[in-house]
Amino acid sequence: MVHYKLTYFPTRGLAEVSRQLFQLAGVEFEDERLPKEEFLERKYTYPFKQVPVLSVDGHQIPQSVAIARYLGNKF
Repeated sequence: MVHYKLTYFPTRGLAEVSRQLFQLAGVEFEDERLPKEEFLERKYTYPFKQVPVLSVDGHQIPQSVAIARYLGNKF
C-alpha cells in the first residue's frame, strides 16, 4: 500500500486543496502540520526549501499545484 504524507503548516493555506482531494478520494494520508520553529529546523530537507511537500513512499513532490495535479491524476 502506498504511504502518503502531506507536510505543511498548521493552517489551511496552500495544502488545503490537497487535503480535500484525499478526503474526496477516500484515501488515507498522514497530515503532518509543522510549527514554524520545526519548519525552520527542517526546511533544508525539502525541495526548494518550502512547504507544502507530499511524500509518496519517501519520494518528495513539492509545490501545491504540482501536488494537486499529481493527486488529481492518481485518483
